[in-house]
Amino acid sequence: MTNVQIQLEPARRTPSTTDRELKAYGIKFLAALPVTVRPLKLGEKYPRIINTLGLLRGQPASFRAYFNDLFVDNRGDRQGFPPEIGAELARLKAFFETAVWPNS
Repeated sequence: MTNVQIQLEPARRTPSTTDRELKAYGIKFLAALPVTVRPLKLGEKYPRIINTLGLLRGQPASFRAYFNDLFVDNRGDRQGFPPEIGAELARLKAFFETAVWPNS
């Protein structure tokens, strides 16, 4: 698998189609997850996050860095995720930390 570099942007940018709709790699990422941790509401409301996670799934360090950035407000103006989205993200993060990459 080719390493994909995702630039974590500190400021808001104009949304692209990758931001507004699930791409094939995002759908494939969701389908590969166990049903108990599959973040469907996240995919509906924030498809760009699923798409990015789908691109980074084979790169543990980049995946973790992106995941951590989701939980930290580096810009100072984020409102945070709705509770159900936050819960899905927490379950997904725990799954990857314990089942996918427990020793890395």
